[in-house]
Amino acid sequence: MSDVEPETDAAASAPQGGYPAAPPGSSVAPPAPPTDPGRTMGIVAFIMSFFVTFFLVQIAALVLGIVALVQSRKAGYGNRWAVAAIIISAVLMVITIVVAIIVGMAYGRGRW
Repeated sequence: MSDVEPETDAAASAPQGGYPAAPPGSSVAPPAPPTDPGRTMGIVAFIMSFFVTFFLVQIAALVLGIVALVQSRKAGYGNRWAVAAIIISAVLMVITIVVAIIVGMAYGRGRW
């Protein structure tokens, strides 16, 4: 009997290049970073808030901005796009209403 044991260390199992084999990789992808659920809707509301000529678009932009802000706040994010959309939509809606009243008074023969 011989006292020599077969080699079982990493050097014996290394490929010909001399480096040990890489450990097997996991098949699970790393988790995606958390994203703001209302960000895209806030950007859409912001863009829509500049359509001054369509009053219904202003209302939709205001509603979308509020929904986007609520979604972002529930997820723990701040949504400046949504806040800007809410402010711009509200201001432009008030301006549109005031202009409509003034134009109505000018062309309405002074009747209320």
